[in-house]
Amino acid sequence: MGDVVLVGTHDLADHRGLAIASINYRLSDEAIFPAQIHDVKGAVRFLRRRAAEWGLDSTRIGAWGTSAGGHLAALLGTSGGVASLEGSLNPGASSRVSAVVDWFGPTDFLQLDAQLEIQGCTIGLPSNDPRSNVCGSRSGPTSSPGRIRSPTSRRTIPLF
Repeated sequence: MGDVVLVGTHDLADHRGLAIASINYRLSDEAIFPAQIHDVKGAVRFLRRRAAEWGLDSTRIGAWGTSAGGHLAALLGTSGGVASLEGSLNPGASSRVSAVVDWFGPTDFLQLDAQLEIQGCTIGLPSNDPRSNVCGSRSGPTSSPGRIRSPTSRRTIPLF
């Protein structure tokens, strides 16, 4: 996993010097966390190692994702140097990214129950729900599993 498909460029990308790659990662019904972020970081390292061959600038790699992909993009952007989240796929290159867009992905697993409660939803996930492989069991305010999965629990760099 953590494989990459260079999908080419689109009109906007052609004019701006951008390339677009689509990556795959194991879903929560295939593997438990942190397999997903290991796959994503492995894909970034794969791109970085082949950047010169493909005419890419290895210093300017960003990530964009929606929903679960947004969560992984945010976690990718906030977990550079966190050894337990690096994995071993495609070693020998950095998995850090320069930019992230998290389009409606969860960012704070410590607040999931409170947010669900406000919306009148059932709190917690059943143990047989594949999402619990990422979210873990019910996360409280000091939950270590919830904290390690939450991009908001890491130091971020301000944009301006």
